[in-house]
Amino acid sequence: MSAGDVSKRAVRCSAVAILLALGVVITVGGGNKATAYGPNYNYCQYDYGCHVYSIGYYQANGLEGAEGQWHDNYLALAGTEYGSDYTNGPYTPYIGYPSHINNEMWLLTDSTGSSWVETGLMANFEPSAPWNPNGCNCVAYEIFWADANNGKFYFHTIYNITPDGNNHQYQITEQGLSGQSTYWNIYIDGILAGTSTIQTSTVAYNQQAGIELEEYANDFCLPGTNSCAVPDDDNEVGGASGEPDSEPDFDADRADTFNNYLQAYVNGGWEYWPSMQTVVNAGCNAFAEGFCLNGSEVQTYEWADNKPT
Repeated sequence: MSAGDVSKRAVRCSAVAILLALGVVITVGGGNKATAYGPNYNYCQYDYGCHVYSIGYYQANGLEGAEGQWHDNYLALAGTEYGSDYTNGPYTPYIGYPSHINNEMWLLTDSTGSSWVETGLMANFEPSAPWNPNGCNCVAYEIFWADANNGKFYFHTIYNITPDGNNHQYQITEQGLSGQSTYWNIYIDGILAGTSTIQTSTVAYNQQAGIELEEYANDFCLPGTNSCAVPDDDNEVGGASGEPDSEPDFDADRADTFNNYLQAYVNGGWEYWPSMQTVVNAGCNAFAEGFCLNGSEVQTYEWADNKPT
């Protein structure tokens, strides 16, 4: 694998993986359904930032592929919130960690949530490096794919686009759809864009789709409070409480509504999701507008999400 080998913390990962790490039980019932138990949890830490999701997911035994379609709608962070310091390697924690906002799809190939393949749209600072040769070293709206296995994360820019409203098809499949390969192919509009060679399973367990937002050292406000906690302004560890904060507000981020249409390859063929479970861990019913994500099940195979300003 030529992409960068990054020893990832639980920073950019699947929503269900976060729930598992927090001790939230996910059980399978009726053969193909999954239920997440426990309170909505917002992954926010003082002097670090927030990592939040609005997703729908489908869990089944023997998944061999995931397919999703959605439009290139507006998706952006405030301009100066994009980290750009890669002097200590890609995605170095605490030192210019690049905030990002995505609408995407994940396919988990491990029942614990420690290994997965993902693809979709992202707005972030896109590095140009040997491990990401298609990167522009600029703030970009891009189609990407990534994969992870037991703490190692690899990121791949496919190409940059504009939010023109066009529809695209994203697909992740076990190579050959034979149930015998540990290689997983990523297709964009039917064209092979990459292959994950670091998975260890011939089947997947969980397919997810929706918005992911990770914001480093932001002005996140909890509901019921009159002012935000003040994080360290300079992306340093252990900043003093009360230090002036010149970072743009969290509500400068925005994602227009994405309608995600989802299919799974299971039992030898493609089928629309027959059921859906959801995770919205910073919902607008609990967090003030501008500091929250929306998400709703339109039908069992259609998940709609957005981040209002």
